[in-house]
Amino acid sequence: MQVSLIVGTRDSGKSTWLGDYAVRNRASGILSEKRFVEGRFIGYDARLFAGGAPGEAMPFLWESDSPGEVDAAGDGEWFAYRRFSFNSGVFRLAMQASESWASPVIIDEVGPLEMEGRGFAMLLTKLVPRLAQDSGSRLLISVRPDLADGLRREFLPGDAEVKLVYPGGANL
Repeated sequence: MQVSLIVGTRDSGKSTWLGDYAVRNRASGILSEKRFVEGRFIGYDARLFAGGAPGEAMPFLWESDSPGEVDAAGDGEWFAYRRFSFNSGVFRLAMQASESWASPVIIDEVGPLEMEGRGFAMLLTKLVPRLAQDSGSRLLISVRPDLADGLRREFLPGDAEVKLVYPGGANL
């Protein structure tokens, strides 16, 4: 299995890079997209991809100081974590959809929530072993620089071929 970690700080272009990759390479997975209301950033929507085709945007994680927008989001159970409220329904839908995801697969993004065993952690613990059975499979995960080593230790097999990709910067 080939793993590419799309590494960058907030607003560095990780999600844009992954979205472009997903369409060009007919990838499956999940992508986060910024959500604005009246020009103000309130959080992110999630969009599932299947074979490079994007699905509908779903409210995913919104700043906790935007309770009106979170309440208006309707479906899903929301929980607070740090400065965001998360729609747990997105994690469930991604888990269900992942059963049919074929390589290449994108996951945007793994953060502190996953490092604590929540969020996409369960998806990764099921998806990675399945993809690892095929040495030609590709998995691309966006992550901030300070979490890349923890992601490798926690979720990736020791023999995984890992490449670091820095959108807009040097690639290793």
